[in-house]
Amino acid sequence: MWRWALIIGLCIFVIYVYADIISLTTGGKIEGEIIEEDDDQVTVKTYSGITVISKERVENIERKPTRWQLYTEKSKKISEFDAEAHWELAKWCKEQGLVREYKTELEITLSLKPDHKDALASYEELLRSSEEAAKNVKGVSRQSPPRRETGKPTETGARKEEPSSAEKKTKIRELIKKYFAISEENFKEREDVLAELSKLEPLNKEDVLSFKNEIYKEAISGPKATFQGGTGKLNSKLYPGTYYISVPKATADKYPLLIGLHGGGEGVGDGREAAQKFGIGARFGAICVFPTVIQKEATAWNKEREEKYVMALIEEMKRTFPIDTSRIYLVGHSMGGYGTWSIGTHYADVFAGLGPCAGGIFVMTGGGGVTLARGTVVNLKNTPIYFYHGSNDPQVPPTSDRKAAEALEELKKKYGPYEYIYKEYDGIGHGLPPDGLSPIIEWLFSHKRNPYPEMVIWEPSRPYKTLFWWIKNRGGISQIVAKIEKSKNEITIEGPSSGFSIYLNDKMVDLNKPIKVIINGKEAYNDYANYSAAALLDSLADKRDLTQFFFAKIDF
Repeated sequence: MWRWALIIGLCIFVIYVYADIISLTTGGKIEGEIIEEDDDQVTVKTYSGITVISKERVENIERKPTRWQLYTEKSKKISEFDAEAHWELAKWCKEQGLVREYKTELEITLSLKPDHKDALASYEELLRSSEEAAKNVKGVSRQSPPRRETGKPTETGARKEEPSSAEKKTKIRELIKKYFAISEENFKEREDVLAELSKLEPLNKEDVLSFKNEIYKEAISGPKATFQGGTGKLNSKLYPGTYYISVPKATADKYPLLIGLHGGGEGVGDGREAAQKFGIGARFGAICVFPTVIQKEATAWNKEREEKYVMALIEEMKRTFPIDTSRIYLVGHSMGGYGTWSIGTHYADVFAGLGPCAGGIFVMTGGGGVTLARGTVVNLKNTPIYFYHGSNDPQVPPTSDRKAAEALEELKKKYGPYEYIYKEYDGIGHGLPPDGLSPIIEWLFSHKRNPYPEMVIWEPSRPYKTLFWWIKNRGGISQIVAKIEKSKNEITIEGPSSGFSIYLNDKMVDLNKPIKVIINGKEAYNDYANYSAAALLDSLADKRDLTQFFFAKIDF
């Protein structure tokens, strides 16, 4: 167990043992995957992000396949529904130190064969080791930033801050430019810039908001969608996926957006199949987009690559069309249903509704029964979901969907409303409901997203997804329950006591008054929130949404 805890803690430094090796003129070496090269520079994807190296600094390049590439080739050769083959691949991943892929293959094995004893024991060991490693990791990201002096009340009790100096405004603008100069893939470097910005607090509210338009303009900059004859390709070197698209002929001030994920597996499936099933979204005046996975492999939509691809596609649609950001919907069938569960729950703060059809969530079975993958169902506090399954489905057993319905019911009892519909049909196998998919699509389009919910429940599961609704994870969150009582100007937290931030605006609380924060039953804060250029930059860059941004924060 200790060996795996060590691997988890140090894998960032060793993941590219088999990779392109770039020897530098200075004597150093960089290992990674070369994704672009010309006469002037080399662009390398390393475990920590994208690095651009001038050819003048390059002494020699030794090209080898990465372990990730070897894993991809191996995964293509096994059947999507062969539990033993996925188990063997899991063991290979463990030997190679591919922690994330090892976890993925264990989850696939257990979803296909929940009583697989060896896979179950390995998965439980991995989870225990991950928890132990997390406890032993000590870093700045988990520590609370030093408290900064907030604006002081005037004699009448109103809050007042001094205007920022010209020098401070210049520094803020420089950091904003520095932030956007960093690739989104290098999210840790962007986090460092946000930390620099936070050191400039407290700020004046008007000064913070004066940066809103230029931040938003930069956030939405980039290529617009290019498509012809109903097909297009995402303008991205990292995620060069193709898609089918339908755009309403009637013009509108804002369009709903429907993303539909296809089924399939190894070498099978494309966006056309999803368009045939979910194209009825066009009846609701929606722009409908049906992407094809970048690599046609088992459970492709559950992989981080395809998740980032889908989210990048949504952002490109926002740049191209006047999208109603409170009416974005995600649906999918079979493998696409799995993807809808995965992507939709990780990014539940983006979607107005989810429709995973005949899909499921990775599960494991042990002494305590069936357990769903973390970071899924619990995140749906503010995101409606309609899902169904065939009771006799020969390809994807309804086990996890049944468990998800049970979990949602338990969450409702504990935390209040979780809006969902689950239906199970006899005799349809892996097919569609007797009434087709129209009732699901109609139900989804009857919902709009509330950008500022009073209660947020979150289990983070992706390291790059650090902002969920109005909660910012700086490394301290395993699970958090956060609730705002606007009438009291009070926020209650269940879960971590440090390593997170609360992002705010004046639609959520009265920022002119002190805010009380109670953590696990004890008062932890009773003061003004800091007006924050860091919160403004982070939320606008992350959401690209003028209906969901924040300009004040409280750090813990």
